[in-house]
Amino acid sequence: MSSLRYAVIGMGAIGGFYGAKLARAGREVHYLEARWRKAVWNMPFNGMTVALQTQTNQLLSHPATRQLIYDQMMEVIGAANALGVSALDESFAQKMMQMTDEMVPYSPSMRLDFDFHRPMEIHYLYTRPIAEARAAGFVMPRLEMLERELLFIDARNRQ
Repeated sequence: MSSLRYAVIGMGAIGGFYGAKLARAGREVHYLEARWRKAVWNMPFNGMTVALQTQTNQLLSHPATRQLIYDQMMEVIGAANALGVSALDESFAQKMMQMTDEMVPYSPSMRLDFDFHRPMEIHYLYTRPIAEARAAGFVMPRLEMLERELLFIDARNRQ
C-alpha cells in the first residue's frame, strides 16, 4: 500500500484541525490510518452526545462519562491495531482527550442530525467499522452497545 500525503481528514472541527496539523508536520499518513484516527474521536463523541443529549465538554467534565469516552477511544485503537494500523496507541487517545478539553463546547455532526430530525450516519460511523473490526477478530462491546442505542434513537427521532 502506498502512503498518501493527507491534508484534511474530513469535514468538521476534528478532521480539519488534525488534518492541518499533519500537513504542517509533513507527516505521511496512509488512508486506512487516517480513517481510524478520525474514528478515535468520532465514534465516541458523535454517539455519546446524541445518546446523552449533551455536548463534548459535558461528557468530559463528569468522571464516569470521561472514562467511558476514553474506553471507547481505546476500543477504536484496538480495532485499528487489529486491522494493521500500528501507529495508533494510548498516547493518541490521551491527545484526543486533551484536544477536546481545550475545544469550545461542541455538538458533532451526528448530534446536529439528531436535533434536526435528519437520518444519522450510523452505518458509516458505527456499523461498518464495527464489522471490519469483528472480521479481523476484534470485538468492540462498548461501541456495539452505543450503535444499538443509536439505531433505536434514530428510528424514534424520525417517526
